[in-house]
Amino acid sequence: EPIFWIVTGVFTGMGTSLPFYAMGSYFYRYNLNSQYTVITTIGSLGYIVMHIFFIKGFLCSLKIKSFGSLE
Repeated sequence: EPIFWIVTGVFTGMGTSLPFYAMGSYFYRYNLNSQYTVITTIGSLGYIVMHIFFIKGFLCSLKIKSFGSLE
């Protein structure tokens, strides 16, 4: 089901990115720039994973429609 992939993507993406961005603001406040860069890069990976799940959900919806038209 496409909605499964979309909801999983939102929970996975936000669950991984928000904690890292919260830690990033702490590192930014105390001028720890190298740690800030690493933390925000890892946080950005959460958004990448979220969009990969969105693409998976979209492709599932196309596959369901194409199988439905064959019947």
